[in-house]
Amino acid sequence: MNWFILLPFFSWGLEQVDAFNIAPQNVVKQRKIPSNQMLKLQNAFGSKRIQLQTSKSTTTQLNLDLNPPIIAGGAVALFGIWLYIDGYDARERNRQNKEYEAQVKAIEEERARLAYIKPKDYWTEDELKQYDGSLENDPEQNGPILMAANGKVFNVYKGRNFYGPGGEYQNFAGRDATRLLAKTQVEEESEEEMKKPLNMGQRATLQGWMWTLESKYDIVGELEGFDSDTTSTKAVMTSDDEVVPPPQMPF
Repeated sequence: MNWFILLPFFSWGLEQVDAFNIAPQNVVKQRKIPSNQMLKLQNAFGSKRIQLQTSKSTTTQLNLDLNPPIIAGGAVALFGIWLYIDGYDARERNRQNKEYEAQVKAIEEERARLAYIKPKDYWTEDELKQYDGSLENDPEQNGPILMAANGKVFNVYKGRNFYGPGGEYQNFAGRDATRLLAKTQVEEESEEEMKKPLNMGQRATLQGWMWTLESKYDIVGELEGFDSDTTSTKAVMTSDDEVVPPPQMPF
C-alpha cells in the first residue's frame, strides 16, 4: 500500500466538510457571561458562524455544528493511515525476502557457470578421474564434479558438500559408483565382492539412487563400455581369471 491508495479517503473526507452548512445544530453548552458582549467565532472554512450573544437577563447558548459525514470522512482517513502504518513491517519483510531471493539466484547462476562442463556422448573412467572435485584437480572448489551411475554420467557439483573433499560421498566422485550405490556403502569392495553380481535387492536400491540423481543433477553423457548386466565396465572374473557370462536377471 502507498499514499496514492489513501488519497481517495482524504478526498472523500474533505468533500464531506463542504456539507458543513447543512449540518443540524445541537446545543452543547450553556453558561452566564457578562452583559453587553458578543463573541463571533468563524470556523476554518468560513462557511458557518458560531455566536455567543448575551444580555443581563439572558443565558448564552453555544451552537456547534456536528456533521456526521465529516466525522465519518475523518475516521476513514485515519483508518487508511493506520492500515498503511500497520502494514509497514509486512512490506519491509517482503522487500527483504525478495532481495534475499535475488541474491541466492545470482549465487546459484554463478555456481552453475563456473561448474559447467560441455556434455558429450561418452566418457571414459580415466576422464572421470580428472573431475573428482579434489583440491588437486579443482583448487578453487568451483569446478564440475563427475560421477557415473548405471551407465550415466552426472555433474553433481550442486552436491559439493557431499561429493567434494571431506564429504560423505567423496569416494563416489570421479568414478563409476554404480556398485557402491547399489550396496549403499562408501568403502571399496574387496576382490571377492567385485566378482559377485548384484542381487535383486541391490538393483532395486540402485534404481532408487538413479531416480534421485536424475531428478537432482545434470546428465552430461554416458560411461563408455558400461555393461548394464554386470553393472561394470569390466567383465566379472573368477579366481582363475576366466570370464563369466553376465548373469541373467529376472527383470
